[in-house]
Amino acid sequence: WCLIFHATHHLVLSARSAPACQTNVIKVGGILATKHAASDNISASQDQQVIVLTGGGTGGHITPILALAHELKILQPGCRTVYIGERGGKFTQLTDDHQAIDETHSIYSGKYRRYYGESPLKRLFDIKTLLLNTRDVFLVGIGFIQAWLLLGKIKPCVVFLKGGFVGVPIGMAAALRKIPIVTHDSDVLPGLANRIVSRWAR
Repeated sequence: WCLIFHATHHLVLSARSAPACQTNVIKVGGILATKHAASDNISASQDQQVIVLTGGGTGGHITPILALAHELKILQPGCRTVYIGERGGKFTQLTDDHQAIDETHSIYSGKYRRYYGESPLKRLFDIKTLLLNTRDVFLVGIGFIQAWLLLGKIKPCVVFLKGGFVGVPIGMAAALRKIPIVTHDSDVLPGLANRIVSRWAR
């Protein structure tokens, strides 16, 4: 619950500081929250706070996202939570019928395969892994285009990245669109995706 409290607190504060969203500060249960007014980024007909939640690869990424979405709905019942996951991911179906997720989308993504304990020579001649990593570079590029278009349509006030390689194209697109990013990792050492995206996090 400490994880959920801190993540929720960071999300609402990041949404408050989003340059494209005008906000009024309100207090809910002792926690600072924000009520967003209509602006250039959110039209008058769609003035609710939109929060994108992303992460995936394992259930360990998605289940905290579902808990976070639940807390966000308690904190700000009028907010719209949108989950963006990996196309064809094994665990993304967990979000489809969850009551705290208003919308789900999927994009292409790729991972960088690293097998610890392998010698550099073995990695150099691991043709299968080299081919898969090369293919996934193009998948990340496709995912970036999809994420760019999707974020332009959704117009979120903040993007929350829990970890997992699907967050890389979304984080890059959010940074380019100047959308605030919040990253979180449950491990002692952040994963590669969070380390890449964290340079743009606010």
